[in-house]
Amino acid sequence: MFFGGMFCAYLVYRYWYYNEFAAGSRSLDIWLGTINTVVLICSSLTVALGVKAAQLGKRKQLVGLLLATLVFGVAFWGSRESSGIRNTKEHHIPGHSFDVSDIIHNYPQIHIDPAHSQLYFSLYFAMTGLHALHMIVA
Repeated sequence: MFFGGMFCAYLVYRYWYYNEFAAGSRSLDIWLGTINTVVLICSSLTVALGVKAAQLGKRKQLVGLLLATLVFGVAFWGSRESSGIRNTKEHHIPGHSFDVSDIIHNYPQIHIDPAHSQLYFSLYFAMTGLHALHMIVA
């Protein structure tokens, strides 16, 4: 339910502040996001297969799947760290040092309100952070 509320908030604010949300999303690294998504899907698959292997009493298969999940977890952590370092350098982390002058510079033809851009990045980091926490807990 919480993720549903977050996605609803994202959709409403994206509609209200389209320019800021579109420019903010274009500032993210699409390849890193793609790799992160593939890693998450693969880790979910290995966990689900591991549960099935445990139910069937296939111990060797279970150990292999748990090790694969561990590898995917480390890859996920690495991609999150890489993304966090990049966003910190670009001052896209919401807070006192938040700065979107690079985004405004890249899109001079549209008006971008820094407060609305900060809202985009706040929702982005909240959703990705909660998803990472969910993967750790699950």
